[in-house]
Amino acid sequence: MPSTWMTYEELAVARGIAVKSAKTLARRHHWARQIGNDGKVRVSLPEGVTVGPSEAPSEGASEGLTVGPTVSPSPIHELLARVAVLEVELAGERRRADTAEADRDAWRDQAQQLTKAILASQFTSTLRKLFPEVALAYNRGFDARAIRRLADMVTAHRDEIEEAWNEHFA
Repeated sequence: MPSTWMTYEELAVARGIAVKSAKTLARRHHWARQIGNDGKVRVSLPEGVTVGPSEAPSEGASEGLTVGPTVSPSPIHELLARVAVLEVELAGERRRADTAEADRDAWRDQAQQLTKAILASQFTSTLRKLFPEVALAYNRGFDARAIRRLADMVTAHRDEIEEAWNEHFA
């Protein structure tokens, strides 16, 4: 049977002791310790060591630890220990899901902004291709000088006119 890795909090809940006592217990028995990716320290319980609140410790026992096959005093304690482990795992997964959702939303916003910019750029270049220069479609009574002045004004302010057009119809 391989060793079991537990955080100090999980060990404390499983043993029915305080977290500080769980740390002391792990140090006293020289159990291997390792920091996980979540920043929590985990201790390795060697083979044969069972975890669970014990009855009154016997003379040779140390704080309710037993070595060898034992029968748990109560399945409720085992279930409570497992629930504690699952709650810790659930909290970690919730943090991970929240981070993933925030990343997804940021990427979605960036993609929408880029899509709008690309579409606006393509629309403007398409308009320039369709209408490369200002030209008179028809004349309703203006003389040649007035038409020339109007065409010059439209050409000079073409970018402003296109921008207003795009803002209005975007």
